[in-house]
Amino acid sequence: MFGIIIEFVLHATGGIRFSPTWNSPSLLFQEKMPMKPCNANINRTLQLVEHMLELADKGDAEREDVGCGIMYGILRDSAYKLKKIAEKEKEAHIEKGWWAATH
Repeated sequence: MFGIIIEFVLHATGGIRFSPTWNSPSLLFQEKMPMKPCNANINRTLQLVEHMLELADKGDAEREDVGCGIMYGILRDSAYKLKKIAEKEKEAHIEKGWWAATH
């Protein structure tokens, strides 16, 4: 026997959308909150850091002179510094309850 999960999705406008889906044997109610813009920006920063590290690795492997090596080294160092700051901010937001556990 299957139950129906009804998702209540709260939108920034305050509206509620019902999204029934077949799932487990019981009727469950799940609430999903949209990510706060400040948290989304932290996530985007962490994604940017990953791209910076990929480019630093690729550029360093394909470089043909010392100047490029210095540039990619600076890019890598900057990425690690930024990553440390962004992860610290994410933890601070989690501790304050501003960051949903699902994000």
